[in-house]
Amino acid sequence: MISSRFHRWKEEEAAKLSRMTFRKKAEYIAYYYKFYFLGLAAAVVLFLFAGEVLVNRSKTVILSGLITNDDWNRFSASDISRDYASRIGLSSSQKLLLDDGLYIDEEGQAAEIAAASRGKIIAGITTKSLDFVITEKSVLDEFRPQMTFCSLNELLPDDLFRALRDSMATYTDENGKTIYYALSLKDSRYLTDAPEVTGTYYLFVPSIAPHREQTADFIRYCFEQVP
Repeated sequence: MISSRFHRWKEEEAAKLSRMTFRKKAEYIAYYYKFYFLGLAAAVVLFLFAGEVLVNRSKTVILSGLITNDDWNRFSASDISRDYASRIGLSSSQKLLLDDGLYIDEEGQAAEIAAASRGKIIAGITTKSLDFVITEKSVLDEFRPQMTFCSLNELLPDDLFRALRDSMATYTDENGKTIYYALSLKDSRYLTDAPEVTGTYYLFVPSIAPHREQTADFIRYCFEQVP
């Protein structure tokens, strides 16, 4: 029964497409099959993410971060990895796992890329392998009601928390407790000399981030004076 229905559907779709121009075929496929493409994109991201974890098992990942919407290329994953690795004296058995290829468009454009990017963030949080995310304020606002954040006053050493407190976004939880859930990077080494950057970028840490001490050290590095 299922086989015959599928065969009939396949023949009907083939007949429709055979009567269309190439442009009409592309528009038809893009419109009617977009949700299949979105599902496939999310599945591919999860598969690649799992593969990435397996490949990196030979090295110990000490910090994992995702960067989205870096329109001005201020948060290059390769540059951050190189410079921070030099700062901490990364050994040959250790690895920094950073990715700046994510993009989430709040206006609904590039839906496949946005779905894949959201999928990678969610996969990282679900597998307890993601330490931080750097993103625009609009994306932070999207995730705010959907996840549990690590309050930065519980993550950072007292001196660093006091120094950065005024740059933090907060909310009050159901128990009346203030949660310092994100840190503006406006005054970080990556944006202090970037007047062309008009958006506001934040760093947030999931509540189940695996490398909390290293994440705190990375945040300190972000705000150290550039030599």
